[in-house]
Amino acid sequence: MKNKDDYATLVATDKWPTKINGIDIEVIKPKFTPDSFALVVRYVPRELDEEFVVNEIQRTIASADRIKRIQYTYQRRSNDYRFDVKDYQEYNSALKFGRIAIGYSWLPITPFFSGNRLTYCTKCWCIGHLRNKCNAAAKCRVCREILTVNASYVCINEPKCGQCNGNHHSLDNQCQVVRDYKRRLKEDVEDAINNGKLHRFKAKKCENLGFKSECYVYFKK
Repeated sequence: MKNKDDYATLVATDKWPTKINGIDIEVIKPKFTPDSFALVVRYVPRELDEEFVVNEIQRTIASADRIKRIQYTYQRRSNDYRFDVKDYQEYNSALKFGRIAIGYSWLPITPFFSGNRLTYCTKCWCIGHLRNKCNAAAKCRVCREILTVNASYVCINEPKCGQCNGNHHSLDNQCQVVRDYKRRLKEDVEDAINNGKLHRFKAKKCENLGFKSECYVYFKK
């Protein structure tokens, strides 16, 4: 897949061949929504209850999912909420409109720009390495049961963390191992910037989207 359009077509299409060159195939669609389909509602008044905000977002954007308040390390006078949009048309419509009503507030919607990205394996779902370097058996992203080649599998939908075996997803920020990894990653990035190995510049594109905070892009020297 080259872009969001390709991904949306894959997810929306239900007509697939059952054989290719005489070989039986089964198309398994992704069970998660990538960050490129995530949006953020900005400057939500802090006095608004979180459940109320979630209901307001889903009332306007029906396919909104995994709505979570963004946790910042500093005190803010308002909250931001990140959420995935499963329907590509709804994603584009919300982004084009650029605003959403939350209670009596008319608030901006912007794309979600992820921070420093984790290095993680899409085979065993552990952090610190990539799939092509993994010697473990392939496992389900959610429950981490071993996947057998050429055999269909139905997930039991009971999350199990690949880092600590807790009852949450492997990359969930509530995992202490993941939080520690992100903290070290941030420190390493800052050290690389200070040592001149990385450069940081503010993307002008972000300034036109209503951000009050700066959006940074990193690149090697």
